[in-house]
Amino acid sequence: MKEVFDWLKKKKIVVVGGGFDAEREVSLNSAANVISSLQEKGVSSHLLEMDEDFIKNLEELKPEIVYNSLHGSFGEDGRLQGLLDFLKIPYTGEGHYASALCFNKIHTKYFFSAAGIESAKAFFFKTSDESREIPILEKTLPYPFVLKKAASGSTIGVFIIENRKTLLEKIEFIRKQKEFLTDYFVEEFLKGKEVTVGVIRHLGDVKVLPILSVKAKKGFLDYEAKYTEGLIEFEIPAKLEKSVEESIQKTARDIFTQMFFRQCVRIDFIIQKGVPYALEVNTSPGNTKTSDVPMMLKEAGIDKGDFYAQCLYTASYDAV
Repeated sequence: MKEVFDWLKKKKIVVVGGGFDAEREVSLNSAANVISSLQEKGVSSHLLEMDEDFIKNLEELKPEIVYNSLHGSFGEDGRLQGLLDFLKIPYTGEGHYASALCFNKIHTKYFFSAAGIESAKAFFFKTSDESREIPILEKTLPYPFVLKKAASGSTIGVFIIENRKTLLEKIEFIRKQKEFLTDYFVEEFLKGKEVTVGVIRHLGDVKVLPILSVKAKKGFLDYEAKYTEGLIEFEIPAKLEKSVEESIQKTARDIFTQMFFRQCVRIDFIIQKGVPYALEVNTSPGNTKTSDVPMMLKEAGIDKGDFYAQCLYTASYDAV
C-alpha cells in the first residue's frame, strides 16, 4: 500500500457529504469518518458539502479525485456521478447507471426478477390512485405487507401495514408530508432473520465480506434504530446454516458481477424458512461509527483507511 499512499499524498482529494434530504446528517458523519481514516494514513482530504453552492465550490476547489460519501438523492441516484463523468473528475463508488438503477427499488426488483434472484413479491402501488389500486392490491398480497418509497435509503418512507385502515392512514400521512408521489410500492411482509453483506473489489478481486445479522431491540429497523448507538443487536459473522450462508454469498457475488459494480455495495437479505430473499442494494454504504460495512471490513481483517485509499487510487481508472 505504500505506493498507493505516496501517490495519494500528491493528489487534491475532496470528500463529498451532506445533501438535501433526510440522510444529510448521516452523510456528513460518514464523510467525517472517511476524512479521519485517511488522515491517520497521512492522506489529506477536504470536505465539500453538497448544497446550493456545490458546483461553484467544486469549480473553485478543482479536485483531482472525489470520494463520494453522499447518501440518498444526488449521491446515490447517479446524478453526482453523471456530473463528475461530464467534468472528467474520477470518483469513488459506483457509476451513474448502476447507482440510478439500484436507488430505485422498483427497478432493482425488475433486475432481481430478470436475473433469477429470489426476492419478496411486490405490487407497484400508486398512492395517487388508491381507490382503484387498493382492491387490486388486496387481491394480490395479504395483510400484513410493507409500504415502501421506491427511491430512498436508511429505511425512510417504510411502513408496516396491518390492515386497510392503517394503509389509508399512511397514505394520508404521505400527503401531509408533501410526499404525495407515485413512487411507492408494496412488498410482502417476510418474517425472519435480517442480514446484510458487503461486497467489495479488493486488490483486484471480488470479495464477499462477513455476513452481518441485524436486529432492532424494539420495533423494526427504522432510521432511528440504524443510526442510534445501542438500539440494534449485531451478530458478526451471523450464525447461519452453512447452506444458507453459501447461498447468500453466491447471490451477493452474482449481483455484484452482473451489475458490473466497481468498488463496494451492501446487499440486504431476509431469511424466511431457510430461504434468503434479496431485498435491496445500497451502492453508497455508510461509513459512520454505527455503519455496517466498516464493521464487516474489521471482521475481515481489512483496515478501513487502507480500503478508502484503495478506492481513491482505483477511481483514477474506474470512472467511466
